[in-house]
Amino acid sequence: MEPNLNQIGDYDTLKGEKKKVVWIVIATGVAVGILFSVVNALYGTPKDTIPIEKKAARMPLQ
Repeated sequence: MEPNLNQIGDYDTLKGEKKKVVWIVIATGVAVGILFSVVNALYGTPKDTIPIEKKAARMPLQ
């Protein structure tokens, strides 16, 4: 027998350990996003690029 909505104890609100797990997952996601943003800002764009003046009109087929 599968549980229905009336039998699930924390359907309306999360309580206890499950609530902690949800907040840990959210905090971890935010921390990873901030870390990715900082690393991308520092190392994402190379500073020694070579400028290209002439663009290719068409890619050759092989």
